[in-house]
Amino acid sequence: MARDKHTTRRRTSIREWFVLVLAALAAFWLLGVFHDKGISPKWVTAIMGTLFPFGVVIYGHRHWLTRWTFWVALLVCLVVHCILVFAIFQYVLKSFTHFSPLLWAPIMTVEFLALLVVIAKIENALGGNSDRKAVRISF
Repeated sequence: MARDKHTTRRRTSIREWFVLVLAALAAFWLLGVFHDKGISPKWVTAIMGTLFPFGVVIYGHRHWLTRWTFWVALLVCLVVHCILVFAIFQYVLKSFTHFSPLLWAPIMTVEFLALLVVIAKIENALGGNSDRKAVRISF
C-alpha cells in the first residue's frame, strides 16, 4: 500500500513540474510575441505583473478550482487589479517607455500575498467555508 502512495505522489510531482515548465515556456513565448508585435516594454511589464500573481494564486489554490465562490472572488480581484494597474502605468508612469519587471517584482510579491487574504475573505463573504481561519496554499 505504501508503494502505491509513493507512486501516486511521484506522478503528481511529475505532473506539477510539467505544468510549471509549460507555464514558463508559455511566458517566454508570450514575451517574444509581445516583442514582435511592438508592444511597449512598459505594458509587457504590466501584463506580466498581472499574469504572475494571479497565476501563482490559481496554482496555489488548485484544490479550490471547482468552487464558484473562488472564481467570483478571483474575478473581482482581477477587475480591481486591472483598473489600478492601468491607472498606474498610464498616468503615474506616463513618461516611462521601459519599466523593468524586476522593478515591479516587489509589488507583485506584495500583491500575491494580499490576493491570498482578499480572495479568502471575499470567498467567505460569498458563502464559502466560513470556518476557515487561516489561508492555506499548496505548492
